[in-house]
Amino acid sequence: MHGLSAFTTVRVQHGEPQLWTRHLERLKHTCHFLGLTPPDPASHLERIKTLESDSLYRLTVTPEGSFGTVRLLEPILISSAAVWLSSLEVHPQLGLHKTGNYLPYVLALRQAKINDCLEGLLSLGRYWVDGSRAAFLLEQDGVLVSPKGGLPSVTRAHLLQNLPHLERWVGLGDLARAKHAWLLGSGVGVLPIHAFRGEGISLELEVRDLIPRAL
Repeated sequence: MHGLSAFTTVRVQHGEPQLWTRHLERLKHTCHFLGLTPPDPASHLERIKTLESDSLYRLTVTPEGSFGTVRLLEPILISSAAVWLSSLEVHPQLGLHKTGNYLPYVLALRQAKINDCLEGLLSLGRYWVDGSRAAFLLEQDGVLVSPKGGLPSVTRAHLLQNLPHLERWVGLGDLARAKHAWLLGSGVGVLPIHAFRGEGISLELEVRDLIPRAL
């Protein structure tokens, strides 16, 4: 009832969890922040390896222990996404962690769907920091920009590990100056953004299928 839990969602393909070690490292950090006991990876890995279909495995840690839930990985049937600039904000401390305190993200996604967008962004003050279920990344003046202030994305960190990039606060002006942008996450993979939309805002971007040399 109080959101005292931590979780991570892992993409599973052919029984193999993708970026498993990175997910566990981030989850362990959040468990330490919340005073929870980190999970035993072995029991979850044993179950994951039995999954025959491409899936998303959500590993949740509570004060009573950990459990995993599975849902099939739904294919993304669009080649690019519109993203809604929601009225919701992340918590200034909890926004850095994936916890059960998830209501702002649910409401941001609800706003996005009402406005025919795939994803909703959340802010921290005047900066855009995170998506409701995926991270985002910009290309501005030929430079990749990773927004500060939100959840450390496992997918984004993996993608950027060998690419030059900047990590900084991203305001509305930065979105307006972006030439390309992408959503990144276990569920969506790497999906181009073709527009940022909001109340009285419509920003169109050039679509690039994949970041060159990143994958």
